[in-house]
Amino acid sequence: MGLFGKLIKKDIPSLDTGKVDGMAQNGNELRLLLADPIPWKDGSLPEKDHLIQLQEKINNYIAFYESEQYKNIYPGFVPDNAVIEIHFTSEMTGNCEKFLNAVNSQIRMSGITVETQTSVQ
Repeated sequence: MGLFGKLIKKDIPSLDTGKVDGMAQNGNELRLLLADPIPWKDGSLPEKDHLIQLQEKINNYIAFYESEQYKNIYPGFVPDNAVIEIHFTSEMTGNCEKFLNAVNSQIRMSGITVETQTSVQ
């Protein structure tokens, strides 16, 4: 890969889809923290690509929960439910809100919900 390819790759923001950003036990609930530092409306990442990365990361969180990988940290813990708590650094778009509503409706039966928080800087 030439210098141009390295610069392009370095400058494109992305979510680290291969890891859980944080986890906490809250009573009988497992809370999984997902940090999304990518702005939605500044053009640094096209909305479609941002949504695809977010979907991949959420899918990995669901797999993490369903495969009980949290027991590596909390042995013996049997949560009643899990919450994927997404922290955005900018207001999400209407498409993102629709996407997360659809995700919630599909995963709720598995005992998982998605909550969001926005910390606008």
